[in-house]
Amino acid sequence: MLINTLFEVFFIETCLYNTITTTTTTTINNNNNNNNNNNNNNNNNNNNNNNNN
Repeated sequence: MLINTLFEVFFIETCLYNTITTTTTTTINNNNNNNNNNNNNNNNNNNNNNNNN
């Protein structure tokens, strides 16, 4: 029973760790994508403004 309980705790901890790691990685990737999109939009706007002037 003790071994089974320890295994279950280990399994649950591992699952939680994997979920947190995946969520964090996804959040970081989304933030990076948003930043890249914003930078591209800013660059496009600057180029358009320069062309208009």
